[in-house]
Amino acid sequence: MNNPSSNSHLFGRFLSGLFSWKIWLFVQIFQGSKSFYRFLYHYLYRRPKIDRILGSDVIYIPEKKLYSIPLDVLKMERQMVNSDRQQLTSITTWKVKTIHPTITETEIQFHDITVDLQQVHLIKSDLDNYDYTNTRRLAPLVKTLLFEINPKIASLVEKRNQLHRLRNLAASSEIFHSQTRLYDRAINQVQLIIDQAETLRQECLKFIRETLIERELVQSDIDTNLVDLPLDFASQYQLIQEKYQLWKEEVQAYFELKDSSLPKN
Repeated sequence: MNNPSSNSHLFGRFLSGLFSWKIWLFVQIFQGSKSFYRFLYHYLYRRPKIDRILGSDVIYIPEKKLYSIPLDVLKMERQMVNSDRQQLTSITTWKVKTIHPTITETEIQFHDITVDLQQVHLIKSDLDNYDYTNTRRLAPLVKTLLFEINPKIASLVEKRNQLHRLRNLAASSEIFHSQTRLYDRAINQVQLIIDQAETLRQECLKFIRETLIERELVQSDIDTNLVDLPLDFASQYQLIQEKYQLWKEEVQAYFELKDSSLPKN
């Protein structure tokens, strides 16, 4: 005959196993649901917002009550210790890197502002807000200065320094001393291009400065009728862009010629 207590024990183990299995299944479904939710959240909300920020000239940061120029969106990974499980947990955050130009009596200041993605508000248009329109006008010029002109100048300065090094090596050589003149000519040509780029950079900074001064005057409490000469932004910016394109073509043409004229070391 079957022992009732034995059957009861087996049934209890069966229920315990079934309950544990249900808990495991629930946890797996829950974890899968969280992963699926994160996937949907990223591709239906976060990713489109990031793309719109990168394609915008101006964003608004309510916490700081200012309009700023977006430069990049950064994915930040950090490790945290889970106090319950005593193990490392990876935390991902998204940061929006922006720049906000201001002016003092002596200089232009570019303020780097980095905020959480959730703190950024996208703006379709806010033409009634002068701070917005002023920042929007500045954005293309600021980005051209920071992303194109400044890096180009830095690259050219590095090339000039390399040429100086090679020129000094050639000058110290009994065999290659005659090539010194080639490097002198190349150094002079690169310096000329650097000088042209620096002139263009100063024009950009000058126009940024004038636009910022205009903002300060318009937003002051003094009679706004004093500011009756708005900047012709479109024509000025177009002129700078044309000069920049010509300068880039000169740089490209020079280095194409340089590759065929200088000896390889």
